Amino acid sequence: MDNYEDYYTQSAEMYDILSEPHWETRKDTFIKSLKFMGVKTGNWLNIGSGTGQELSIIAQMFPDIHIFAIEPSASMRIGLMTRIMMLPEIQHQVTVIADTFQNTILPKSFSAAIICGCIGYFNQNDRKILWNKLANGLEKKGAILVDTMPFNTPCNISKILLNSKKIGNHIYEIYLSGKPIDQEAIRWNMNFKIIEDDKVIRNFNIERDWYTFGIEQVIKEASREGLVHENISSSTVPMAILRHK
Repeated sequence: MDNYEDYYTQSAEMYDILSEPHWETRKDTFIKSLKFMGVKTGNWLNIGSGTGQELSIIAQMFPDIHIFAIEPSASMRIGLMTRIMMLPEIQHQVTVIADTFQNTILPKSFSAAIICGCIGYFNQNDRKILWNKLANGLEKKGAILVDTMPFNTPCNISKILLNSKKIGNHIYEIYLSGKPIDQEAIRWNMNFKIIEDDKVIRNFNIERDWYTFGIEQVIKEASREGLVHENISSSTVPMAILRHK
């Protein structure tokens, strides 16, 4: 994992607070999408596992699969391993890989792959590698679940409050804004605040670049590797299932 910069060193402790509203709105449709895939056994890839929110759902839904949880951030893996340790019933199902997808040696074959909430971190060359490796390793009746942001091009995103959460004596507030940096990417700015007795006792910002494209671009790129798609209209974010022809 040479030269990997861990962007989550400061913010990982608050990642589950940040993503809580998002998962509350999309959990049901995510579960439906997993069922639509029609895969209940074999090796699964969970690309960009983060703190394991989706992984825990997948593992408990499909007890006969083995998940390769690929997460390059050491900070996020603390949350991931903690979640796995809190669920003894799934521990035999999960192998955590501390590397980027590009550097990961995949199992010879796999029946499913999940790429949710992370494909914007892959540049064009990274995505060529992604689709090639997935198409070559995916079993004949396998499926890939992938999602994107709900906009196709870089745009200005005014500052919004993602979540405000009271834990103990502290209130945690997380804000997001974004602006285009070129024709391909948006630069996210995330502001994290911890408040006690109406006073901000901790305040920091994280910037991260995100390659901005829609699900149509994903479908187009994957088709070059012989993969066909099914759109999932019920999803709260743009999402598709990819399969072999």
